Amino acid sequence: VGAYGRNPAALDSLRAELGPDAVVDTLDVRDAGQWDTRLKDLADRSGGQLDVLVNNAGVLSSGRFAELALAEQQSIVDINIGGTMTGCHVAHPYLEATPGAQVINVALGGTLHQHLPDVIGHTRHQQGNAVFSTSAVRTVPGTRLASLIGESSDAQCYHHQAIDRLGDGLIVSAQD
Repeated sequence: VGAYGRNPAALDSLRAELGPDAVVDTLDVRDAGQWDTRLKDLADRSGGQLDVLVNNAGVLSSGRFAELALAEQQSIVDINIGGTMTGCHVAHPYLEATPGAQVINVALGGTLHQHLPDVIGHTRHQQGNAVFSTSAVRTVPGTRLASLIGESSDAQCYHHQAIDRLGDGLIVSAQD
């Protein structure tokens, strides 16, 4: 597991939670050189594999357009769009080399439940110690996913976050 961010206190807490086998470090998502360094370090520890890339860096400011400084608005675009694109670009060789690799981009104003056990009352989705659980996933009829895999499938699961509010313009394609 590799986790990166820009809040030192949050990273220290995450490092303690994930344990010594996890790679936890700082990352400015706008900086391709930092992405390259972090992913090379992670790949060295994972045998060159990158199973899942979750891009969920984002900043948001609100207010009247003319009252928000241009530099602040440009920073939002640079981080939320540029950072995601940079991460996907730098990660592509690792993802391509990993059978079944996935990219999850969290954007478009959606929100996450930060700790799923607090919401649903159990830890079945992330049992800990790198033990994956199996979840029965039901697809939504009429979605592309349903056309590809049918009405249900078993999915390997090791996460503690979930979608709270779906981003603008997105649809749910499956749920457990």
